[in-house]
Amino acid sequence: MSNHPEQQYLDLIDRILREGFYRPSPHGPLPSQPNPPGTYSLMNVNMAFDLSKGAFPLMTVRRMGFRPVLAELLWFLSGSTNNADLLELGAHIWDPWDTPETNQACGWAPGQLGPIYGKQWRHWRAAMAKPGGTLDAPGYDQIAKLVERIKTSPNSKRLFVTAYDPQDAEDCFVTTCHGLFFCQVWDGRLNLHMVQRSGDVPVGIPFNIASYSLLTIMLAQVTGLQPGVFHHTISDAHVYENQVDAMRQLLLRQPCLYPRLEVDSTVTDIFGFRLEHFKLVDYEPHLKLNVPVAT
Repeated sequence: MSNHPEQQYLDLIDRILREGFYRPSPHGPLPSQPNPPGTYSLMNVNMAFDLSKGAFPLMTVRRMGFRPVLAELLWFLSGSTNNADLLELGAHIWDPWDTPETNQACGWAPGQLGPIYGKQWRHWRAAMAKPGGTLDAPGYDQIAKLVERIKTSPNSKRLFVTAYDPQDAEDCFVTTCHGLFFCQVWDGRLNLHMVQRSGDVPVGIPFNIASYSLLTIMLAQVTGLQPGVFHHTISDAHVYENQVDAMRQLLLRQPCLYPRLEVDSTVTDIFGFRLEHFKLVDYEPHLKLNVPVAT
């Protein structure tokens, strides 16, 4: 299925393995990773996924969980930066950065991950105090403002959200990777363009594709629009050197049909979505393939 949208992803992996520039890790050794792996990287790569036909771009060349994608996005939208709140939603994806050698080494209390997505999306420019993450003010709610602007000024070129604050980035072990996104409304469809400073292509990028496609669908629903195209730009797209063998195996697989996503149409508030409002249908991917995660 060479015309399958997922072929973009496989072609990116193939190109990184053939042309990627090798760089040693910028991080020092950790107890859990005494020899941090380097990366093979490309700069400024782009993909696009048309959501208007109902297919949901959840990776099919290896099985991945939809619930962690959904749980993390709902967690971001809630404004929380505490891993305990994400764990309540049944997702453990931020556990590697909630340890004494990662975010806690930056001065944050156990559970608190610092000024990451939830803080930036919902409480922009509020100051976050260590160790517990108490905010000094509500801050600026970028998501609420985005929804308002899409509804009242759909032709605006200011439908924009940023998650990257350079000063706040100094206070996180892992700062925001998908740094900003723009929305545009064309012919009754909501299109979204996300720009990502750093992308772990084997592990993170499939997750990011699914998450921002989901966000596009949710934003479209609550603003009375139809989902359009999710555009994805990655500034530094990389494969870690300890992921190369797994990626060579992955390139032997052919994409399967994408699943469909059913969303409860009665939800009209972007902050009103819950886990039970979503149902993934007809997801029949290849078997799971274990790929190392670099911390």
